[in-house]
Amino acid sequence: ILAWDLETREKEVIAEGFASNDLVILNNGSIYVTDPRGQRIWHIDLETREAKTVDKFNGCNGITVSPDQSLLYVAHFPDRFIYSYQISKNGLLQHKTPYFHLHLPAFGTQSHADGMCTSAEGWLLSSTESGIQICDQPGRVNLIVPKPGFGRRVCYARLHQNTLYAATADAVWKRQVKLKA
Repeated sequence: ILAWDLETREKEVIAEGFASNDLVILNNGSIYVTDPRGQRIWHIDLETREAKTVDKFNGCNGITVSPDQSLLYVAHFPDRFIYSYQISKNGLLQHKTPYFHLHLPAFGTQSHADGMCTSAEGWLLSSTESGIQICDQPGRVNLIVPKPGFGRRVCYARLHQNTLYAATADAVWKRQVKLKA
């Protein structure tokens, strides 16, 4: 994992030694990373640059946090659940629970849950094989935004202000929404 200074264009190694997929950075500087090939979730302390395995998780993929950053959410790519963890003060994860229950595509048995984010109000958005699934805080899907473009898999969903951005392999799409980033 590298960081670049935008003014000096110097790069700095934050962590290495594993295959990172998605990551989330907390306000306190802690970084959580999914490593699907290594079947692990890593925690990186920004001060010490130490990377520790905080869970072994076959199929881990997308990752994000709750708005108050007390919970970590990790997508299980081949399954229909997004797991919830409580983040302890020392950065370790506790109480792993299959929490958000996603819908599967009409013709398939895998959600392909990937890039995720949360709104300021606590809604979870996850890109999936079916489109962008929007879940309420109790873990239920309330809306599925159809995939942009025919047959493309959405691999990324992010909110910026009141705009939802979705990325496919060859395009980035945007749409105004009532949710707040």
